[in-house]
Formats: sequence, structure tokens, C-alpha cells
Amino acid sequence: MEEGVSFVSQLQSALEQYRDYLDTTELPRLKEQYRILHTSFTSLYKVLLKKGLIHEDPYKKDLKISEISTPPDDNFLDSEKTEQMSIRLSMYESQLDFLLNFYQFRTDFLDLGRIKLLLGLTRYIAWDQFSEVSARINTKVLAEFVGKITKGDDPLSAGILKDAIDQIQKAFRNCITTLKKLTEFHKEMYKFEVRISLLSNLSIDRSRALQGKEEILRTLKKQFPHTLPGKHFYPELIVEILEEDYGPNGPELRKAVLEKFKIEQTVQRPKAQETNFKDILLEGIRALAAASRPMEEASQKLLDNSLILESRKRPLMERIKIWIQRMVQKEEEVLVYEVEFFDLTTSTTKKEPIRFHSFLEDIKKRARIYSGILARAGGGYKRLEQAGEEQLFTFLHKHIEELQIIHRRLSGLETFFRSEIPRENRASIRGIKIELTAIQNCIVKANQKRHDYVAKKEEMEQLRKLGVDVSSL
Repeated sequence: MEEGVSFVSQLQSALEQYRDYLDTTELPRLKEQYRILHTSFTSLYKVLLKKGLIHEDPYKKDLKISEISTPPDDNFLDSEKTEQMSIRLSMYESQLDFLLNFYQFRTDFLDLGRIKLLLGLTRYIAWDQFSEVSARINTKVLAEFVGKITKGDDPLSAGILKDAIDQIQKAFRNCITTLKKLTEFHKEMYKFEVRISLLSNLSIDRSRALQGKEEILRTLKKQFPHTLPGKHFYPELIVEILEEDYGPNGPELRKAVLEKFKIEQTVQRPKAQETNFKDILLEGIRALAAASRPMEEASQKLLDNSLILESRKRPLMERIKIWIQRMVQKEEEVLVYEVEFFDLTTSTTKKEPIRFHSFLEDIKKRARIYSGILARAGGGYKRLEQAGEEQLFTFLHKHIEELQIIHRRLSGLETFFRSEIPRENRASIRGIKIELTAIQNCIVKANQKRHDYVAKKEEMEQLRKLGVDVSSL
């Protein structure tokens, strides 16, 4: 019994460490690989359009995506090649675009269900077996299209396609590898939850556990919806638990499970205190950069709300006033919304005009910068790693203040649209409370790291004044 408790404790610790490893290392890398796959496929797609092998999908803009799905993969007649591939490749590109813009690359979001969807989309084209003799219709026909160009007399287009295929195949392999790691993590996390929530309360005869597994499965299936609501019942994973905890090869199986989640540790050499301070600043910057996704989502929702507001019916006098303003100004119309906010320094309510489209464009640019910082292998983060402490502190301080202003303006626009959009259209308003909370959390975490840095620097300065050799600490 003690051995079982020890294993569960070790497993919990290993899974927690591995979750952090996935969230901070593997999943940012996974998103970057999907970005490479999408960019390279877009290059391939444009060449096919240019060469007339496919045409623009007229229904592309009408496609509403709420969740990842794979385009059709059933057979079609030879005479339907152009039409079917035009639609399917357009849908594939839209799905990749949705994935990059709306999916959260975190372990709690990418559960087993979404991993299955991602694997289906990733393998929609068999990039690892890209051939004109493929048994899969979409892969076969796409390979034929690519072959027509690479074997033709346009070396520039052929070069673009060869490079695109090469990049796609590398990214494809990396994506599959990471998704397998993520799948293993979720399977063991699922088994851990079953052990804690169900099996710990079940009296099981160790000597008869495997022989009576069908009865155990029936009992657990009845209890499952009440104990673990919202989770699927995977009998094959529960059988794995029984084999690991009660089977004759249990010790070896449990050891293998723990080995799977061992993170390769590089030799940690003692770092000078100054380097540790730099790490604090980098952690703060990455905490702030996590606001990229909620910023993008909030800006899109506010744009939708603006379209609802601007399409409302206006009174005649208001329309005349707008027309006169346009005639007098004779310049491009700038959409400005005047929002209210509470100024903590003066304890008064103030008004602020916001040039709406410029504000949204600034958010998108900033979100792209932050996304680059989140990818540890990306150029943005590499440049920060090479920067000095003073530069990092200035960067963190500046961006915290700027993000606080953005948060204030987003909050003001949220209130503005809820009050200004006509009552009959308010059911269509897209709220951004969740995004505002997420951005605020990022600011709080980054601010904490900034305070930690200042506190440690002040502490070291005091020690220096007392004559303590801080380099040995």
C-alpha cells in the first residue's frame, strides 16, 4: 500500500514538472511549428492559384469556424479535381489560420479531445508520404499539381514549391512529435485523476484485480459521471492502471511511466547574483507577453461591436451633421470614440477620445511582438536574452505602463459599446470581460516580478554598503 502511495506522489510531482515544461517550452515551440507550416502552405497555395491549377474559393469569407475540423477527404471524379481541390485547400488554409489565431497553446486547453482534432488536421495531407501514388485522394492530387510545376519550365515557382514542401515536412514531423508528448501527458494525468478520485475509494483485492477487471470497469463507469463530470470514460486507460498497480509486472510498468516524464536536466552551474536578477526580469517580460492572445481576441470582439454600432440607423439630423462634417473637413474620416475612465490619481471620472482603428492596429502589432517573445526559440526572445539588466528593466517598466493604458482603454470601449449600441442589437454584443481579466492577470504577474527585482537589487545594495562581498552570495 505504501508503495502505491509513494508512486502516486512521485507521479504527481513528475506530471506537475512536465506540465510546466510543456507550457513553457514544448507548446510555444509547437505553435511556432504550426506557424511555419501555415506560412509555407500559403506560399504553395498562392503558386497553385497563380498557375491556374486551383481557383479562389468564392465561399471562403462565408466560412464560420468555431472549432478545428478536417475538410472533406472523400473521393471525387477526375473532372472535379480543380473545383474540389480549390475548396478543400482553401478550407485547410482557413483551419490552420483559425488554429494560430484562436487556439490557446496550453496544456489545460489542448486536452485529449482537441489533440485528436489537431492530429486530424495535421495529417489531413500526408506530408510525410507526399506522393502522386498516395492512396489518399487529397495528397495524391496535390502532389500531382506540385509535380506539374516542379517538372515544368518555371524554375522560380518550382523553387518556391520545393522549399515550401521541405519546410512543411520538417514542421509536420515536429508537430506530430510534440502532440505525441502532449497525448502521453494527458493520458497519465487522466490515469492519475482516476487513481485519486475513484480507485482510492474502491476496495480492490490485489490478487484478483486483473481477473475481475470487467467488474471493476462496470463499477467505475457507473461512478464516473458523478465523480469526474465532463470527462470521457476510457476503459483501455483504466486497464493500464490495473496492470500498473496490481499486475505482476507492476513495478517495471510504474518505473517506465515515471521515466517517460523525466525532463533532461542540463548541468546547472552556479550563476552570479546579477544573472539571477536578469532571469527575474525575463520572467516578468514573458508574464506580460502572455497577454498577446487575449489582446488579439479582445480587439476582434471590439471590432465586431463597432460594426454593429456603425451599422445602426441614424436620425436624419445626425446623418446631415456627419455629411456636413465630411464636406468641411474634406479628409479621410477617422473613427473616434470618446470613452470614460476613473482616474485613481485624482479620484475623478475623465473622458478620453480613442482613434479606434489606430488603437486596434497598435494592439495587433503589440500582440505580434509579445507572441515572438513567448517563443523561446524566436528572434524576439533571443534579443532580450542578450540585452543588459538596465535595458530589460526599462523594457518591462515601459510595457507594464503601456499595457495598463491599453487595459483601461479596452475596458472603456467595452462599457461604451454596451451603452451606445441600440437595445435591439445588444444581444449581438461580444463581451471582453474574460480577456480583460486575463490581461490584468498578466500585468499583476509582471508587476510582481518587477517589484521582486527592485527589492533584490536594493537588498544587494544595502549589503554592499555594509561591506559584504555580494559576489560570493
